[in-house]
Amino acid sequence: MRVIFLTDVPGSGTAGEVKDIKNGYARNYLLPKQLAIVANHDQLQRLEAIRKAGEEHRIREEKDLRALAEQLSQISVSLSARVGPTGRFYGSVTSSQIAEELHNLTERDIDRRTITLDNPIEEPGEYEATIHFPQGITAAIKVVVVGQDIYGRVVEMPTEGSLASSDESEATEDNTQLTAVAEASDETEATEDDTQLTAVAEASDETEATADDTQPSAVAQVSDEAEATEDDDQDSKNETNTLS
Repeated sequence: MRVIFLTDVPGSGTAGEVKDIKNGYARNYLLPKQLAIVANHDQLQRLEAIRKAGEEHRIREEKDLRALAEQLSQISVSLSARVGPTGRFYGSVTSSQIAEELHNLTERDIDRRTITLDNPIEEPGEYEATIHFPQGITAAIKVVVVGQDIYGRVVEMPTEGSLASSDESEATEDNTQLTAVAEASDETEATEDDTQLTAVAEASDETEATADDTQPSAVAQVSDEAEATEDDDQDSKNETNTLS
C-alpha cells in the first residue's frame, strides 16, 4: 500500500514522504493512529501542504524534546530490588522499570526501547542510562538502585571509604603477620646459633679434658718403661759380676 506520512515515524518515514508500506502495517498501525494516509489522487494534491505541516511539527517536536532532555538530565531515578546472599540482585533492573519511574517523575511516556545502559544493573549502585529521542537528541540520566532484603529493609553496601579502610586493615594484618614470622625466624636462628656455640664449647672442653688425661698417661707410661729398662740393665750388670 502506498501512503503519505503525516508525521515522522522513526524507522518508517518522515512527514510528507510517499512510500510503499506493507498492507498489514498500514492498516493496523499507521492509518488507525493517523500517522499516515492512503496516497490517492486527492491526497497527493495536498502533498506540499502535508510536508510543510510536517516540518512545522518537526520544529515544535525538537523544541519539546530538547526541553524534556534538559529536564531528565537533572533528575535521578531511584529504584530498589531484592538482593541475594552475594549482594547481587535476583535478575537485573530493566529499561522497562526505568521508563515506568521516568513516567512517574515527568508524566511523560518514555519508550523503554529508547533507553540504553552502559552496564547491566545487577547489583546496588549508581549507573548511567541514555535516552535516545528522535532527531538525534539524547539525555543522560543517573539511576540509583538500592538493595533490599527479604523483609524490605535496605541493605547497606560498602562505600569506597570503608573498602579502603578494609584494605588498609588487611594490609596491616598482613604486615603484622610477616613481622611476627620474621621475629620468630630470628629467634629460631638465634637459638640455633646459641645451641651450636654451646655444642662447640662443650666439644672443645671435652677435647681439652681428653688431651689432659692423655698427657699424664703417656708420661706415666714413659716413666714405667724407663724404670723397667734401668732394672734390666742392673740385672745384666749383676749377672756379669757373678760370672767374673
